[in-house]
Amino acid sequence: MRRAASLTPVKTGMLAVLCLLMVALAPGPAAGRLPQTRPNTKAYEGPRCFSTVIPEVTRTLAQIVASRETGQQIFSQGQTVYLRIEPGQRVAAGARYRLYRIEGEIEHPLTGHIVGRAINLLGTVEVLAVQRGERAVARITDACGEVEVGDRLHPLLSRDVTAGKQQAKFDGDRLVRPRDSDATVIYGTSESLYDAGSDTARRGMTVRQSYAVGDVITIDQGSADGWSPGQSVLLYAAAGFKADGGFPRLEESMLVAQGIVFWLQQRTAAVLITDGDGTVMLGHRARPQ
Repeated sequence: MRRAASLTPVKTGMLAVLCLLMVALAPGPAAGRLPQTRPNTKAYEGPRCFSTVIPEVTRTLAQIVASRETGQQIFSQGQTVYLRIEPGQRVAAGARYRLYRIEGEIEHPLTGHIVGRAINLLGTVEVLAVQRGERAVARITDACGEVEVGDRLHPLLSRDVTAGKQQAKFDGDRLVRPRDSDATVIYGTSESLYDAGSDTARRGMTVRQSYAVGDVITIDQGSADGWSPGQSVLLYAAAGFKADGGFPRLEESMLVAQGIVFWLQQRTAAVLITDGDGTVMLGHRARPQ
């Protein structure tokens, strides 16, 4: 019978050294570029709570004014609250609405003009009853953090994106030709900074200058400009500006990321960054894919 070959300690050591050399010599990511991240298709619905920009003309439907507990100012999921309906506005019993809190005015990063107000979307309420069109009783059905007296209601429209929506593979080597008609990134927040129950949640999301996969950005175009929920977005770096304040006449610009529209206004849209090998910054440009 033929005996099976066995490895001696010397041969074992030589084999281990050979494996280490193979790993060390294996090709890595190209110099100067970050490793490409994989799209998180489960996140295409967008975060439950996030920060975005609404136009100045958006009117409040109603505000939280009190609860059954005298003097209570802060509320949580499952609690019942009283609403004051704003003059000329209507809310319907049985309907659900988003809760939001106004954080402040936002300037366009290129023009300096006020484009709207930053808001934090906090959760949802269901209206239980309406009294004479002036008052309403509602239950907080979902909350990412503490809800407060003064928080407002926004119409809850069917514009969330279905989970698992497929996008084309991100091409980090692709160049795009800038167009004046493309949208501009005007605002952004890191969704991970919204930690329910923490001081960060009550103060609002921390605004940064650059954003990556998993973060939410807002562009200065919306449904009035032809954007739609679920639309894929290409995000590219805008180069320097001309002396007259216009866009530079460049032939091509670098693609840095892509995303998906998951919440839409008439003049703005919230985009979840789903893939990319670079960072998105305020002033970068966006176009439909």
